[in-house]
Amino acid sequence: MLPFFLNAVNDLAGIGTILFLALAVFSVLAFLMRSGKEASHFLAKHALLLTFILSAAGLLGSLFYSDIIGYPPCELCWWLRIFLYPQVIILLLAFRTRDVGVRSMVRLQSLVFSVFGFAVSFYQLMVVNGYVPLPACAATGVSCARNYVTVFGWVTIPIMALSSFLAVMTLWLHSYRSESIHRSAKK
Repeated sequence: MLPFFLNAVNDLAGIGTILFLALAVFSVLAFLMRSGKEASHFLAKHALLLTFILSAAGLLGSLFYSDIIGYPPCELCWWLRIFLYPQVIILLLAFRTRDVGVRSMVRLQSLVFSVFGFAVSFYQLMVVNGYVPLPACAATGVSCARNYVTVFGWVTIPIMALSSFLAVMTLWLHSYRSESIHRSAKK
């Protein structure tokens, strides 16, 4: 039963990763194109909800792989968790307030966490693919270069994390743009 369940979750994670990457690409295109105003406005309006969903999916996925399936997280995976887990909490708390200042602070915190998370996941991707040497932490614990999950022949855990952080960053760009447009319109 568990191997079938694991395959189903892996496929779902792979599809989710492709959707996250598509969201990031769509988001960047909407940001760059003048004709993408409606899409940009939609993404800005729903950025808080979408970033919460992305972060919650990452949290649940990482806990599933480590606590249910038993894949031990490497040191880089722990760093990814450090940049991901707080986002779920602060984004959830942001839903509870209508205070624009608090939401703006949460957006900034989430963006900073995502930039660092993106950097770590990119580095881990380079380690897994052999482009940079294995970090010293791998000698004392779980190897950062081991691939526990490969879906569709190319989606790995570092790519899952990278796509999630990238999508969050692009969504916050729309939110910042929308806020600056509204400030300019009020002046």
